[in-house]
Amino acid sequence: MLLVEDDVAFGEILEALFLDHGYEVHWARTVGHAIQLSHAHAFAAALLDIHVGSELVFELADRLRTCAVPYVFMSGPFIELLPRPHDTVPLVRKPLRLKELLSAVERLSGRLPSPAP
Repeated sequence: MLLVEDDVAFGEILEALFLDHGYEVHWARTVGHAIQLSHAHAFAAALLDIHVGSELVFELADRLRTCAVPYVFMSGPFIELLPRPHDTVPLVRKPLRLKELLSAVERLSGRLPSPAP
């Protein structure tokens, strides 16, 4: 799984959560590094902070979409609308509930079935 998060303390929490649940985690702290990782690995899922430093993660999201890698966005409460074609992607708002985040990633990676409508 690809984790894109620039906050070191928070990234460590997320990395530990997913490692504890059996994921192989590749953690990028910049969009550039995440794009490099996306060329080097075939990911089952990705967890993307929308604001990484001073950058937005949508270029990486475009690449993941092209490669058919499912992804979840994380963001603070100030994000109201996601740009197309990312407006249908799951968005988990910060502060995160770790169980909710884990469930969203597990659904995308095929470990859990999608919730019933």
